[in-house]
Amino acid sequence: MPQPLPEKKNIDGHDAELHRTDAPTDFTWSKEPEPHKVRRMEILKKYPQITKLFKPDPISAIFGMATVIIQLLACYFFSNLGWGYLVIVSYIVGGTLNHSMVLGCHELTHDLWFKNQKHNILFGYVMNLCIGVPFFRTFKRYHLDHHAFQGSNELDTDIPSAHEGL
Repeated sequence: MPQPLPEKKNIDGHDAELHRTDAPTDFTWSKEPEPHKVRRMEILKKYPQITKLFKPDPISAIFGMATVIIQLLACYFFSNLGWGYLVIVSYIVGGTLNHSMVLGCHELTHDLWFKNQKHNILFGYVMNLCIGVPFFRTFKRYHLDHHAFQGSNELDTDIPSAHEGL
């Protein structure tokens, strides 16, 4: 009876044969249906009651506004810190709050905080105040294109072009 081949493990514990040994010449393409849509339909079929949760969540705006206010207050209160401390506080506190604000902007692109779309857009601008780069409106357009054309190589804005990917 033949003996099974010994597993070849890399230092990271993964199977060495799964790692690429040659330079990529193209993306990995799949013929499978777009997984997000399939998964969403499976979840809704199994748990139809989840649709009751599909509604605006204006309480998120309270947390969003608090995040912006904390970020602005931090600018004032930490303005006299030495550079070393300022870098550490900016990285830990500012980075965490910044990430939270970007996530809030993402939710606002889907109009998930208010019933009125204009309120979501205006609050998106408020959430974008402390981020440093005015990205909200452009992100909204391209992110909604991504959802509308998810998985389409030509139209999905989140799929990298050949220039970006290789």
